[in-house]
Amino acid sequence: MLVETGAWPDDADRFLASLERHRGHHSVEVVPANQGELGFGATQNEALAKATGDVVILVDTSLELTGDLLSDLVGALDDPTVGLTGPYGLTTADLCDYEERTAGDVAAIQGYCLAARRADLLALGGVQERFVWYRNADIDLSLRLRTLTTPIRRAVATGAEHCTRHVHRAWEATPEAQRGDLSRHNMGIVHEVFFGRKDLTVL
Repeated sequence: MLVETGAWPDDADRFLASLERHRGHHSVEVVPANQGELGFGATQNEALAKATGDVVILVDTSLELTGDLLSDLVGALDDPTVGLTGPYGLTTADLCDYEERTAGDVAAIQGYCLAARRADLLALGGVQERFVWYRNADIDLSLRLRTLTTPIRRAVATGAEHCTRHVHRAWEATPEAQRGDLSRHNMGIVHEVFFGRKDLTVL
């Protein structure tokens, strides 16, 4: 489990306490992802290189577990047709505008909590390090995981009833005018490869 522990330690403590309460029978290795000056993508990849589990879960510490989310995530990945999973998914008709969905097939999984097989993440080279800011990197990673194999695999939203979201510190810490520019830049990276791919849309 890759967890950003450096920038907002109180949030990290809250998440880790909730993980301890609700980890159940699962063996969980927590790998700190301390962003510092590296940027989002490079930070995630540095942490991914240290992970050893078969399943890797990227978690933002705005998340708090309230139940057995881990069983839902691991169970979803038991299905070989599923490439990734998480509690908060996104649907889209055009890979431009997205709506949240918390159950069933989706086009992408939001980065609050995204679970995938470690072998798949390594085969992709992890998160693109061009993503210095986090926004829309989750969509890019989702689509790359789905298209890693033929046929295209599914993204499945599950487990939202076992967690809750708090304030997203990276979003709140970024000036409002800058958010739009950074988000559009990152979506441009997504569209370089995937724009027009109707086969990846899910309504």
